[in-house]
Amino acid sequence: MELSAETIGRFVAEGHIYDFKQNCPIGIPAHMHVCIKHNDRYLIFSTCSSQVTKSIQLAQKRGYNINTYPVIAPDESNCLSEHTYINCNQVWEMSEKEFGELYKEGKISDTKGGGQMDEKSMALIVNGIKLSTEIPDNIKELF
Repeated sequence: MELSAETIGRFVAEGHIYDFKQNCPIGIPAHMHVCIKHNDRYLIFSTCSSQVTKSIQLAQKRGYNINTYPVIAPDESNCLSEHTYINCNQVWEMSEKEFGELYKEGKISDTKGGGQMDEKSMALIVNGIKLSTEIPDNIKELF
């Protein structure tokens, strides 16, 4: 029996890292994204990247608080291969159904090893979201 898109979307976990493929129309293609909130029927994702130096330069250039780009160290639970920043100045929302459809189409997949952010890393990400001047208040209020 094949699962429906809605059912697949319901299984998305906060803190879980997903690989958005090159052909994914949501988020930044060919990057990992962490689910930072699963609220009722929609999901909010933030982009991960190992280009830490570039992120620091971008934050400084745009005048962002550096804490809106928390850097997460690799460990056994997150399965990251190197230090990775999370961009807390930009998030993407999608419904459970949208996620499930993209997952079924192979445009989103689990990361190798099934990466999961720990509580400390999630606290850094939530803090970054709250500090961001780019994130609307209605999203900040979810945390």
